[in-house]
Amino acid sequence: MCGITGFYLFKNSYDHGFLIKQIKKMNELLIHRGPDAKGIWSDYKDKIYLGHRRLSIIDLSSKANQPMRSYNGRYVIIFNGEIYNFLELKNLLKDVVKFKDNSDTRVLLELINYFGFSKALKHINGMFSFALWDVKEKTLYLAIDRFGKKPLYWTDQNQDILFSSELKSIVSFYTFKKRINYKALSFFFKYSYIKAPQTIYESTYKVEPGTFLKIDKKKKITKHIYWSTPSNEVDSKLLKIPQDEIETKLSDLVDDSVRSRMVSDVPLGVMLSGGIDSSLIAAIAQKFSKKKIDTFSISFPQKGFDESKFAKRVAKELSTTHNTFSIDDYYLEDLVGRISYHYDEPFADSSQIPSMIIAKELKKKVTVALTGDGGDEIFGGYSRYVWGGKISKFCNFFPLNFRKTLSKLILNLPSNKLNLLNKLFPIDFFPSQFGDRLKKIGKIIICENNFDIYQKLVIQSDKNFLKNKTFYEIENFDFPVNLEISEAMQRMDITNYLPGDILVKIDRSSMAYGLELRSPLLDYRLLEFSNKFLVKNNKIRNNKGKYLLRKILSKYIPKDLINRPKMGFAIPLATFLRTNLEKWMLDVLSKKKIEKQGILDGELVSQTIEKHLSLNSNNHYEIWNLLMFQTWFDRWMK
Repeated sequence: MCGITGFYLFKNSYDHGFLIKQIKKMNELLIHRGPDAKGIWSDYKDKIYLGHRRLSIIDLSSKANQPMRSYNGRYVIIFNGEIYNFLELKNLLKDVVKFKDNSDTRVLLELINYFGFSKALKHINGMFSFALWDVKEKTLYLAIDRFGKKPLYWTDQNQDILFSSELKSIVSFYTFKKRINYKALSFFFKYSYIKAPQTIYESTYKVEPGTFLKIDKKKKITKHIYWSTPSNEVDSKLLKIPQDEIETKLSDLVDDSVRSRMVSDVPLGVMLSGGIDSSLIAAIAQKFSKKKIDTFSISFPQKGFDESKFAKRVAKELSTTHNTFSIDDYYLEDLVGRISYHYDEPFADSSQIPSMIIAKELKKKVTVALTGDGGDEIFGGYSRYVWGGKISKFCNFFPLNFRKTLSKLILNLPSNKLNLLNKLFPIDFFPSQFGDRLKKIGKIIICENNFDIYQKLVIQSDKNFLKNKTFYEIENFDFPVNLEISEAMQRMDITNYLPGDILVKIDRSSMAYGLELRSPLLDYRLLEFSNKFLVKNNKIRNNKGKYLLRKILSKYIPKDLINRPKMGFAIPLATFLRTNLEKWMLDVLSKKKIEKQGILDGELVSQTIEKHLSLNSNNHYEIWNLLMFQTWFDRWMK
């Protein structure tokens, strides 16, 4: 895992010495992503400059350092990520290439040299973003993996093509103009992340999952899609395959995905929450390990948020070496103050806090960790997939006027008092943050179609916090109306929420500390298998998701650890904003400061905070969005 950066210039007149200083400065800003080695490569005649920071995982020798040039000299690459099937691909090339190092980067480079760029991409299974320079054709390629696990930003600044793993590197280039993209900011305030290809800056973009850009010597930029999310429509002929055969095939695929991600020349562990996905990954990893694996979890003192006791029980069943960290051990204000540096555009999934804490602690013992990310999206794990179907049926059955009356009744209930039920009853009776969830349902039951239901389920705020109200618009997600609602929502999550939120969160939180996270359930073969073979009943059954994953996991741990209610990786944010973080919140979002800045509606911001502090309502998600924007602005726009 590494950091990459560079530029391809077309009208720049500065001398080579000045441009070398620029690429070195850009490269050093990525040191947290690659603390083990650094390198630059350039060709002043063609105005191409490449920088690389290395986190050594496979082949720790200097032979594997980058930038790396193909053996025939035609290609130069800077690569961030891991190719999990590199040994298989290396064997494929053994008769035509004499390898002098053992890195996966070398295999990728020679694969491109042998098959060509597009065909090589279809051979590899991994997480990656990379830049490739074709010395012969004077062409730059920018590519990203199928799910978008590894970030790659780019911009065209007055005939300067800049690119990097992180925005901070691009922003440091002397021609970059920092202008806020208000359309992207409007999206952020609704959904807590910025959807690709947009970024917080105008004329600056993310390379989208499953695509690559080709930039030729005439500065013609073309986008190519080499992979897209497969259709959810199961072939009727495949329904005749016996259930036990489907389960066996899936189990073998998960085994292979975990095993291939355990290849590492540095210590490896597993992030274990105690949920279905991470427990399954830990169980399979322990099965293939010759020694006890290290597992890691985080604990919260608040009831309804803490899964650490379940993680401990799972670790005991699997005989792992388990480590638990408490969020109470950290000074929250100090941590949240650093978020804006590592998430260098506004990002407001509050589970970034425990993610950063656990990443920091993991790095003390391991350099690589496996996670359960992806299981919810691919195998139907989110509760919204269950509730979406129920609400859709409810809305179709009852007339709108009745639903509007019921909605008003629900919205007038005190969510804070309803949340107290979590302290009085087990989570089996009332899910965590029950009052807030009920209020959300109150807003959703007046929806008129499945797209509206999905949007209301995932939206974090329907308030327009921008002072200039013209920027507020509803995003068109291209919702697949031909699919049953739970399957349509899965597809939307895989193409939007997963790369825009989940994968951003785990990449930035882990790379802040030079930790590589690998997600076996995000093997593209699993998604293709799921969409081809698994009907809804194999994903969601008896109001619970991940049916087949639960069956596979039951071979390793007791069923009472499997069939408990889902909790997620949430934090007691509403409470934190009234206690530990209240002073910080009021300082960052002071009305005087907001109004002077002129971007946000100061009166609306103040009202939102006041209602939260007075316990009239829980506005923690909206406030967290505001805080993450403002801390970003304070760091990067002043």
